Amino acid sequence: MRLSQRGSSSTGKNAGEVDILISKDGLPFTVVEAMNLASVDTNYINKHFDKLFLYDTSGNRFNVCLSYVKVVDFISFWSKYSAHVANYSYAVPLISSDTSIDDEYGYSELKIIKTTHNRSGKEVALYHICVKIH
Repeated sequence: MRLSQRGSSSTGKNAGEVDILISKDGLPFTVVEAMNLASVDTNYINKHFDKLFLYDTSGNRFNVCLSYVKVVDFISFWSKYSAHVANYSYAVPLISSDTSIDDEYGYSELKIIKTTHNRSGKEVALYHICVKIH
């Protein structure tokens, strides 16, 4: 794991600065984009979703959007966030949004959604992980 510049910045003028790039055998494996959220600020969230796909120049099998969430009502936040995730117009076309993956883990302060996207004819996944921070 290392920090690096990769892909394009949101302005498209420079390389973007990846939060976390995980490599395997010297090749990119997955990109992790992190956010701090106190609400479902769709403009802020959308910028991070867009950046993640700009940073992934290889078309990784999966990437992760990791959110540290400071809210009182995590259930209400999760309902709004998951609806936004399922309805957002991503840079890479959305095929499906699956919240059932969250049932596999069952943590009270951690929620997960898996979105599947069509990237150049291949299915790729984006895991949205929200962790409630006290």
